Amino acid sequence: MFSQALKYTAQFVADEHASAAVAFIGYQGKIAAAEAFGRLCYLDGAAGTQIDSIFDLASLTKVISTTTVTLQLAEQGLLRLDTTIGEILPWAPLDKQPITIEQLLTHSAGMPSAYRLEYHPRFGQRETALEAVFDRPLRSPIGTSVFYACTGFIALALILEKITGTRLDKLFQELVALPLKFKDTGYNPPAEKRNRTACTEWDEKNQSFLRGVVHDERARALDGVSGNAGLFGTAVELAVFCQMLLDEGSYKGKQILQPSTVKLLHNNYSPDPKQPRTLGWVLPGHDCFGGPLLSPKSIGHTGFTGTSLWIDFSRGFYAILLTNRVHPTRHNDAIFPLRPRFYQAVCEAIDNP
Repeated sequence: MFSQALKYTAQFVADEHASAAVAFIGYQGKIAAAEAFGRLCYLDGAAGTQIDSIFDLASLTKVISTTTVTLQLAEQGLLRLDTTIGEILPWAPLDKQPITIEQLLTHSAGMPSAYRLEYHPRFGQRETALEAVFDRPLRSPIGTSVFYACTGFIALALILEKITGTRLDKLFQELVALPLKFKDTGYNPPAEKRNRTACTEWDEKNQSFLRGVVHDERARALDGVSGNAGLFGTAVELAVFCQMLLDEGSYKGKQILQPSTVKLLHNNYSPDPKQPRTLGWVLPGHDCFGGPLLSPKSIGHTGFTGTSLWIDFSRGFYAILLTNRVHPTRHNDAIFPLRPRFYQAVCEAIDNP
């Protein structure tokens, strides 16, 4: 049924735009397609990719981990979407204090770009990392525009840690991974899982490919645990997460998120009509990376390393595409035309079986 989407993925790997890829599609509550392509590394003798191979999920961290944890803490009453930074951090700079949790989730807080935060003298220490993030002025007035910036999610995760007294990786493990019975999705995969992990970029410092070490430099500076990146995982377990959202937040009789919370993800919170966004996630729009056929009740996200997924609530499907397109180098843009072709092919297969 989904042969065309799988063919696009196979060709992407055959053309050496990535050494590894996994395409995983669920439809009407069942796994409809799951196929692995290529090898985990370009080095001789590298193992073949499996459907449960581990990938650096990059910015999928923002939605799978940070957004989900934020929404769960909101359900617990520890914060509100309209809670401001100033309410939580009275010491925060005055220009940052009016920013709300919702605005951090929707990239409408006016936060500046990450500007090589990893080199900031206060960023490497978790106790002072927020001071470094807040060090630069806002790039635009709060709540007036959308600017995709990792700094907002870096700040959000550190704020969650201030509220709970618990580091993000432990919050994710407790609130998401354990209830969903994840074994391979989390931060800083142990050494024994690295032979199952796809390589990413060449690391000049260590003269080796990054493998099981987060590609994002800001997350690496925070010991691999950040709100913008750092999560590793498999398509198999991401599929469980996606199906949980399709099932109104339920997994095997346990509510991971309340149905009313999942319903919020259908709302457009963006101040920019050209960049529709809900809480953490991207909504379909003009030049959407998921192509033109996704229903309005769809949510998706990408990751810099070559990862992406969409969940279409109207059609009842999720589609996951994991690649290591930054292996051996990040200077490879072939993923950008692949994504809309892949997701459009999924929609076409469902609409015209």
